[in-house]
Amino acid sequence: MGYKHTKYPEWSWSQSRENIFKTCLRKYYFQYYKSHNGWEWNAPEENKKVYRLKKLQSTDTILGSSVHHLLHRVIYDGLPLEKKVLDDKIKKELNDAFRESQNKPAWKVNPSKHVMLKEIYYNDELKDSKIDFINYKKDQIINYLINTDVVENIKNSYYVKSFDTDTFETFEYNKTKVYAIPDLIYKKGKNEKPHIVDWKTGKEKNSSKEQLKLYAYYYYRTYNYTGEITATFIYLYEQKKKEYIFDDKIIKETEKKIENSIKEMKEYLKDEKWNQPLGQAQFKKRTNDVVCSYCKFRELCNR
Repeated sequence: MGYKHTKYPEWSWSQSRENIFKTCLRKYYFQYYKSHNGWEWNAPEENKKVYRLKKLQSTDTILGSSVHHLLHRVIYDGLPLEKKVLDDKIKKELNDAFRESQNKPAWKVNPSKHVMLKEIYYNDELKDSKIDFINYKKDQIINYLINTDVVENIKNSYYVKSFDTDTFETFEYNKTKVYAIPDLIYKKGKNEKPHIVDWKTGKEKNSSKEQLKLYAYYYYRTYNYTGEITATFIYLYEQKKKEYIFDDKIIKETEKKIENSIKEMKEYLKDEKWNQPLGQAQFKKRTNDVVCSYCKFRELCNR
């Protein structure tokens, strides 16, 4: 099926969408509405600009996606869990991102096919302190994977299903497409309870238990399961785990959360049928604070 132009974006819900909605309404508007169709050659220039900014990535994002992809290959495809193998592949992706970011004209023409690092776009450079930190973070993550049995324990399980970074599996809830997919599902034995894993390359303070609840909810719905589920954040950089045990009571709790979130978001729609948003002015800016300094859209707010 070929590409079809739509005036407004498809309606959907995800935990990340909820997080942005709660963080800053203006960012939410840019991310999910104003950027729509910004990839089309005849789109208004303002939509193109918002779309380009939406596609900005940070060195932390590149590192995170690289680690997630490599873990999928190690667990699913048999890539050797060796320090040099992991280090070389992560370095290559970081270096490729840095090199591509030097070609701003190419990124401007096709931001979905070329990488632009946020640090270079806004600061015209990648500071030595940031490079040192990313390398340190990379080394911490690799050392944790190499020097613990966390990966081998998973690989030796009875059942393992790993999802790659470009997997976008969804389910429908009340006519809303919901994006909720864990990094990994495994069972140690045939009759043992399932385990859900979410790999984290950032800090614990940036995580939410609600994310794991949503993944557990996905499992209950997808696999028609009724028992307990163990869900774990594995913080690769901080070299620790945080584990939760859920039962099917979270089904109603999660559905209520999704319902309430959808209701709040739809208050900012002019037409629900077409997912047409209210005007930009209705999506208020966040008070200028430290959060704004990290936002990829900050130049649109003169910050």
